[in-house]
Parts: sequence; C-alpha cells; structure tokens
Amino acid sequence: MGVGYSVYFTKEELEEYEFVTCLTSADILDLYRKFKLLGGHRAKESAPAGDVERNGEKKAPLKALLSQKEFIYNPFAQRLCEVFSSEPAFSPTWGDLNFDEYVDMYNCLSPDAPKDVKMKTAFRLYDFDGNGYLTTEDLEWLLRTIATPPGKKSGKPRNCLFEQHEINDIVERVMRDCDIDGNHRLSYAEFSKVLDRVPGFTTRFCIDIN
Repeated sequence: MGVGYSVYFTKEELEEYEFVTCLTSADILDLYRKFKLLGGHRAKESAPAGDVERNGEKKAPLKALLSQKEFIYNPFAQRLCEVFSSEPAFSPTWGDLNFDEYVDMYNCLSPDAPKDVKMKTAFRLYDFDGNGYLTTEDLEWLLRTIATPPGKKSGKPRNCLFEQHEINDIVERVMRDCDIDGNHRLSYAEFSKVLDRVPGFTTRFCIDIN
C-alpha cells in the first residue's frame, strides 16, 4: 500500500472511490503513489504545506504513462490512454490523464470489473475513428496493432506481421460471421455477442495495478 498517501484523501473521498469503482482504498492509494511518480497530482488544498497539490491539478503526460511496466509490451497502451483522456483528439496532450481518468482506466481493466464494463471498454478501444461502430478500417487497424512486434510503431503496414491479403481475409470472415444486419460495420450489440463467445475474455482483458 502507498504508506503515507492517505494524507491526500479524506476518509469520505476514499469511500466514494470504493463506491463508484470496484477498487479498494488500498488500490486507490497505490494508484496515487504511481500517479505522482509519473508527474501528476490532484488539486488538494488540504495537502501538506509546500506540497504541489496546493498548486492545482496536474495531469500525468502520455509519455510517462507509457513507461509503466504494465504498458511497455502492451500494443494498445497508447490507445488506452487516448480512450480515457479528456484532452482533444489528435492534440499534443491527447492521452494525458488526470487522476480520476487514471483511476477509471484501471477500474475498467481491473480483474474484478463487471463483464459489461470490460466489453464497453474493449469496444471504445477498438473503435479507432470514434464513430460508434467497428468498421472494416477499425478491424484492419486492430489486426495491424495486434500483429506489430514490440518496439515497432503500431498500425504501420511495414511493421505488421500480417500480409494485406491475410488482413483482408480475416476482416471479411469477421464481417460475414458477426455483421447481423449486413451494414458492413459492427454495432456494440453485435460486438458484445462476439465477445460472449470468447472464452476467458474477462480474465485476459485486464491490467495489474502492481
């Protein structure tokens, strides 16, 4: 547990985090310890004298977030931060997170998060253009991201282990099997039916706080 970090939260604040998430008070304190090491902090007037919390909120920058050990080999690390970030899309600060956004990300990917929360998070993650559907372009980008070796930039064709014809074949099969209404894109309802058939989805779709 983040020893000493309870000074930055009231008992009521920790209870509220426990009420709205599936995380414990110990989890919240551990996350705040990590968050401060990444360069971010909450705005807290009651923080110890001279502490940065008295100066207002500061978001953890994307570059620092991606340096966490649980993200180093995760091909979706940057995309995850972008999904939970309130910064404008494609701006220089897109992917930066405040503490509540940081907590929200870990909560949605917690081993204890409900299945529907994880499904909705996965849908947002794979909806690269943010139009509320998974299009053929989204599925292509998803496959390129999965098939990009560690250390290479995700999504770039030259870094992908799949050939274009292999990607086309997979996307065509997915649409044929899952696009129930035949509009060449997957709604959340169609996507959730697919995930319902994936064994172990809830146990694999998670990240560890520690």
